[in-house]
Amino acid sequence: MHAAVELARATEAPLAGQLRSVRSLVAKGVKRGEFVACDAALVTRAMLGAVNWSARWYRPDGAQTVAAIAQALPEYLVRGLTVPARDPSGSTAAATLPRRAKSC
Repeated sequence: MHAAVELARATEAPLAGQLRSVRSLVAKGVKRGEFVACDAALVTRAMLGAVNWSARWYRPDGAQTVAAIAQALPEYLVRGLTVPARDPSGSTAAATLPRRAKSC
């Protein structure tokens, strides 16, 4: 096998495992009713794409630290999947995740 092909396969394997793991977590959340009904494969690609793209837009001299971004970004992504809580009257309340992150 050509070295370039071997290298491509070696770098794709971890990504494939990451995709499977996150897709499985999303699908479990949907099945349990914790996440809204969705296409788990599509949502997984969107989430990982958002996280991976942060390497392009992050600036060390920017307004937010790496730690702040690392905390806020997953919260925003998961909040979009979370089924809104319902109060006893049946109306929906805010998403169940705490709002710790400051606005961008």
